[in-house]
Amino acid sequence: KKMNETLGFLKESYGSEIPKSIQCFEIKRLGPIFHIKDDVSEKRMSETKVPFSSEYQKERAKELLSEINIDTVTAIGGAKDYVETCLQGILMNNIEKDVDKLNMIELNKEARIYFKLNDSKLKEVQTVVSGITQILHGIVELRNHKGSGHSHTEKVPKPTVTEARLAVDSAITIVNFYADLYSRQNNRKTN
Repeated sequence: KKMNETLGFLKESYGSEIPKSIQCFEIKRLGPIFHIKDDVSEKRMSETKVPFSSEYQKERAKELLSEINIDTVTAIGGAKDYVETCLQGILMNNIEKDVDKLNMIELNKEARIYFKLNDSKLKEVQTVVSGITQILHGIVELRNHKGSGHSHTEKVPKPTVTEARLAVDSAITIVNFYADLYSRQNNRKTN
């Protein structure tokens, strides 16, 4: 009977807010319901097959910007996925590691090596490059705490529009930066 009550508010994805009227269940047994055969989800695996291009970049950025005022949870989750897809697309055929098995922080580390961003002798450039890494850590943590893929209860309120805008705008800036580096590098190779 209790499980039937949940059908009225549970969503297939992006988490479900539990209404105050629902009484707590008595837990008789605790254990995993689903088992994932790998740390990398099937959804993420299929998304990485989409080749990264400036057309995808522009369209996805527009979608994320419109999502900010519609669903902040989805916008934050999408911001993380957007950067991940960009880095996977850039690195897919350019490094020996399997990009599908790297998380966003690892992908950023590989991108820094690939584009030789760590080689600058200027302290200011090193600070900015380090800042990109810190921003990505922030996006990941925000997504883990308030983004899609996690449920939201009264203890963890949905993110604000400001929080979603911060994640989306930061992601778009980082994607534009890496995409531009990649484009210029490819232009040098063909000329």
